[in-house]
Amino acid sequence: MAESRIKGQEVEVHAISGGVVQQFLAIKMFDFEGDFKLLEEAYLGQTSNQFDEIFNGVSGNIGIHLAGPAGLDFMLSIKDRAQRRVPGFLVNIKATFNFPNGQRRRIVFPNVFFGNWPTNVTDRTAYVDHKMTWKCGDIRSI
Repeated sequence: MAESRIKGQEVEVHAISGGVVQQFLAIKMFDFEGDFKLLEEAYLGQTSNQFDEIFNGVSGNIGIHLAGPAGLDFMLSIKDRAQRRVPGFLVNIKATFNFPNGQRRRIVFPNVFFGNWPTNVTDRTAYVDHKMTWKCGDIRSI
């Protein structure tokens, strides 16, 4: 019998800063990608190329709807860290994958840094849409 596939409703994503899970984010999308550099070399006397890879970290995106003013404070803390105004501000991202067969995997992205974060207010009836791009140097399973 084939196993049921996991859906987004079975994935929990949390941003953690200062050891506290941030509850102000209504996360609507999350993606991540391992960043690898593929090395290729051709050697004399061999009939095909040789390959190796280098791990350069992880990158991703989080799409959110703000669920309170603390979300804006969090974004401003990221800006302050980038401007070296707040020492020791650390953000980790944790994703929990709850599989339909009862198994669970938790993935942690430690010490995350953020790139651009566009915010869109498209019309009167739409939620405020916010997207944050991020990168970190490692991925761990806990």
